[in-house]
Amino acid sequence: MNSLRTRLFGAIALTVAICVALTVSVGLVLTRRAVDRGALRDLSHQADLIAAVQQQALSPLTHLPELFPSIYKQSETYQLSTEGLPAWARARVAKGKPADGVAKIDGVDQFFAARIVDKKPLVLMRPKSSIAGRWHPYMWSLLLSALVGGALAAAAAFWLARRIARPVRRVAAASRALARGEHPEPVPVEGGTELETLARAFNNLAVQLARAREAE
Repeated sequence: MNSLRTRLFGAIALTVAICVALTVSVGLVLTRRAVDRGALRDLSHQADLIAAVQQQALSPLTHLPELFPSIYKQSETYQLSTEGLPAWARARVAKGKPADGVAKIDGVDQFFAARIVDKKPLVLMRPKSSIAGRWHPYMWSLLLSALVGGALAAAAAFWLARRIARPVRRVAAASRALARGEHPEPVPVEGGTELETLARAFNNLAVQLARAREAE
């Protein structure tokens, strides 16, 4: 368990696991933000459409209750005031400009899209909780990708650890043979610069010991 290969594998695998976990965490955050932006964009387009239709009516906002069943099916509500909106949104609406964003209205975190219809505010709202399930498929896809990537990385870490540790094991085995008085074959000079240096140093040492024994 304390072999060089095991330690290398553990270190590489731990590094990969941390990187994968960070990548998945960042991916989940970005995915959720993208879903939230998409939901707010959809709500904004719907508010624009409702405002445009109501503006064309002879009596704006009079027929708005008729749209409520359709709005309710999408977990949406509306109000004809800017109550509960952030100060910046109320200021934009007061100037006749649209305002889209997220706010806690009536104790609930909601997307909102505020428009002016017949000089009166129209605020379309949708709870953030209503879109919670939209990003779950992306979450499972990210987790599955992370598992596959982690498995491939673990296999690569095992191969790399074995490749790094193999020259060291060869030098250790040759050293034991040399200590028993045997004449081991020269170890292959391979691997990184440090491993090649170790192999050359051992081969030179073995040659020098062989010459010393012959001289004796």
